[in-house]
Amino acid sequence: MGWYLLGKQYESQGKEGKAKYCFAQAGDVYSAFEMTNPIQLDASEKALDPNSIPEQKIVHKMNRLKQRIKIAYRAVIVASLVIFALTYLPADALEEASEDLEDIAVAEADLESGLNVFYIEDGSISNDIQKALNTMITPNGKEKKLSIIVKAPKSADGQWVMWQKTPAPLLSAERDANSGKLIVSYHDSAVCECTAVGGAAALRTVKSWKQQQEQLSVLRSTMAAYEKANGKLPAKADSMTNDYPKNIIPGLSEVMRKAYPYYTVADSHKVIMKNNPIVDINPTPLPMATNQPEDEVKLPTDDSKPSTIPKATAKPAAAQNATANYEIVPPLDDPLEIVVDPQTHQLALVSGKVIVRKYSIGLGGEKTPQGSFTITEKVRSPNGHDNGDFGSRGMTLSDTLYAIHGTNKPSSIGLDESLGCIRMLKEDIEELFDMAPLGTKVTIGKVKLPLEPTTEKTRFHSPHTEEETNPGRIYKWLN
Repeated sequence: MGWYLLGKQYESQGKEGKAKYCFAQAGDVYSAFEMTNPIQLDASEKALDPNSIPEQKIVHKMNRLKQRIKIAYRAVIVASLVIFALTYLPADALEEASEDLEDIAVAEADLESGLNVFYIEDGSISNDIQKALNTMITPNGKEKKLSIIVKAPKSADGQWVMWQKTPAPLLSAERDANSGKLIVSYHDSAVCECTAVGGAAALRTVKSWKQQQEQLSVLRSTMAAYEKANGKLPAKADSMTNDYPKNIIPGLSEVMRKAYPYYTVADSHKVIMKNNPIVDINPTPLPMATNQPEDEVKLPTDDSKPSTIPKATAKPAAAQNATANYEIVPPLDDPLEIVVDPQTHQLALVSGKVIVRKYSIGLGGEKTPQGSFTITEKVRSPNGHDNGDFGSRGMTLSDTLYAIHGTNKPSSIGLDESLGCIRMLKEDIEELFDMAPLGTKVTIGKVKLPLEPTTEKTRFHSPHTEEETNPGRIYKWLN
């Protein structure tokens, strides 16, 4: 595959002799993707080879290309075919997915919009971009019109993926409607030997995709909490929303309702996709429209020519050996949990090692207990007030007098002034209340959260469809 991609770069630069040599070395891979016979070099071309492309230079160039293609951003991958909207994968393709693909996080959009997003988050040497390109190139059920690879931002210590920081676009690939060719647009010069241009349009699409990712993550966590509490899932998604005290989640969005039938729960209480889903849960068009400026959609590999890969309309044996179909999974697949870092006075909603939200909080110093807890109660307007001691929302920890709640003393955030509870600002506790289902695990202590601020401030809001107040109780949390 490396010889083929190197040849495409030479071809786009007008270096036909070098391109032909590389295509000849690619053999069956070239034949599979160009839908033609392998290239054969004649005697004169072979004789010129040592002078036109010395072997050591080719090896060095190949290694550099592989290093950049592998630019290595290993991502979290776990089961699901729904993201930004659900898409179709045949059962045999899932069976063929190999174990080494656990290093890629892929998220797909609905069939109509035809979007792939590859969220690559690690920095170790791997073949992640190579594998993503293979998935883009290889026909797989319904072809995707647009694929985007982005580098997930990491925390300064490298321990966390910062979901609310803007990812770096690496490349986009779009099928030309007329020629069927795959137009590869590089947004990072480190990925290719080319001049890269901006990926503003790609980022607009990814931002919308991330918002739906969050909705699906909340849905999966809600389903897992309901199944764990009741032993099975309900027939309808709306059965998971109830009045207090069974208010697992305030409400479900249209995206969450449409996605619900395509999930099930495994023996380990893990929510996974059912086989062969075909559904469109995207209610609005993609923000990346076809009338975007050309330099934002189709990026050249030099100053004038785009890098194109012809559409493969069939899958000959050579193509099956050269590429593979990969399991499609979301980056926020792990159940949502809450972690609290008393040292930095921060609380985070996390999915595995991805920080989905991060807030400044007030604590009680040594009065705040450390250990593992569970959200056993969620109440709106505790003690009948939105602006009382406990603010507008409260979540009890493991049926104790400790809780995560709002406050009417915002100046106490960042300090140890409570009697043990966790205080949050009004807009923060209301967002966390909407995202963290009843039954969410809470860990206080034994975690170090990064101090750097986030760059994206979009708030998550669940529709409020149930009665979540509890006027019959006077709360006496250790505020």
